Amino acid sequence: MTEAKNMYIFEYLDENDFRKKERSVRKYNMLAYKKLTFDYYPKLRKGEFLGELIKEDEKTKTKTYELKLPTDEFMVKSDFIIQYILRKKLFYLLILLQKVF
Repeated sequence: MTEAKNMYIFEYLDENDFRKKERSVRKYNMLAYKKLTFDYYPKLRKGEFLGELIKEDEKTKTKTYELKLPTDEFMVKSDFIIQYILRKKLFYLLILLQKVF
């Protein structure tokens, strides 16, 4: 019971867009999807902040992190990046699809 109190909660800035991009990650890059679902999400919920801190806003008391997902060999033309904003005990999640040529 006490473990659930210390967990972080995921919120979405645009849940429909997030789910659409998450499905495309699952479809085109299963390695990244498995890593995200079974490794990164549980660690984030426990409070282990992954990735690099890219922005800290004292006014709104938020921290923005960016985490690059691993890609398969055939997916070298695009990167999948998770960007999340930490505010108190809430994570606001975004998936960014970045094309690299």
